[in-house]
Amino acid sequence: MKLKKMVMLGLVAAMTVGSLSACKAKETATSKNDNEVVELTWYQIGDRQKDADMVIEEVNKYTAEKIGVKLNVINVGWGDYNQKMQVVINTGDKWDLCFTCSWANDYLQNSQKGAFLELDDLLKKEGKEMYDIIDQRFWNAAKVGGVTYAVPSEKEIGSCPM
Repeated sequence: MKLKKMVMLGLVAAMTVGSLSACKAKETATSKNDNEVVELTWYQIGDRQKDADMVIEEVNKYTAEKIGVKLNVINVGWGDYNQKMQVVINTGDKWDLCFTCSWANDYLQNSQKGAFLELDDLLKKEGKEMYDIIDQRFWNAAKVGGVTYAVPSEKEIGSCPM
């Protein structure tokens, strides 16, 4: 039962993590073969948890079968994340997803300098169901200059007056 909970937690995390941004360099990605499994490199803040490898392995089995995607999750320690992400972004290292917010991997700054992919068209085409589920106030708050660069998390809604 514990494994099942861990897998579900991993899936939830994979699908609805905090502000998740996509690498701008991926705009020109080639279309994939229907049988091809694409590996996405995902930078996360914080030390890797004890059972993370087991959870990610199970998540990858599920996502490979269902949507043709596997995750390569790279954890970077709390104290090193900002510097590491600026190096990754500025040197053109391969990455697809990352955690970003106001206090880690500065969302506003990176959005303004073009480090993140504009998601509005992609959300309409491929992410409509997710877009409809997330409260519109969060989507509005995630916009920079009228453009969406990240998928917001609704974790604050329970504690904030709206």
